Amino acid sequence: MAFISLFEFKTKPGEAQNFVLFLKRILPETREFSGSLGVTAAALGEEQFMVSVEWSELDALERYLNWREERGDFSQLLTFLEHEPKITTYQKLNNI
Repeated sequence: MAFISLFEFKTKPGEAQNFVLFLKRILPETREFSGSLGVTAAALGEEQFMVSVEWSELDALERYLNWREERGDFSQLLTFLEHEPKITTYQKLNNI
């Protein structure tokens, strides 16, 4: 059973470019992370962004978040943002 996580971000004024550079650095690792089936990033205006990650199982998301926390990536991410990202995870509907 696959899952899709939406990560929603609002950057601080003047931090959008740094945030995008950060994504360019970390998203290749996200794509290669065990259990990741694909990653998409998008922008809405100049300060709102989202990243969608499809996971093979829910445990993969938990391992991923723990790994990012342990490495300090989450702390670095927060330096670009107005507030913590909103993370919503959906169960993927197949054959629709």
